[in-house]
Amino acid sequence: MNLTSTDGATLVAVRTEDAAAITLQMPGRSAHAATELALPARAIVALAPGRYRFALHRLVRTVRLGDIVNITLTLQRRDGTREDIVVNAVARLHSPVDDEKRAHHHGH
Repeated sequence: MNLTSTDGATLVAVRTEDAAAITLQMPGRSAHAATELALPARAIVALAPGRYRFALHRLVRTVRLGDIVNITLTLQRRDGTREDIVVNAVARLHSPVDDEKRAHHHGH
């Protein structure tokens, strides 16, 4: 998943109804949870293995490839206001951007 913020914000919470818990994991192999993630203005922050990523714990349903997982991100702006953004995340092995890059790379 790629996250961007027009004016800059901080991801301060995440939740989903599809799991008992969801955490933001820190980069690397450790299972340490992060409490927040800075989203600099107009910069792409990629969530991926080896980087910051979400971990869903104790799924309440079986999630198959192509299924939609609704995730609510709580962002805090610089002025302290908070906004909830619902993301309809598609369960995939790779991001659509990665798939597109692979298609162009293999085609040449």
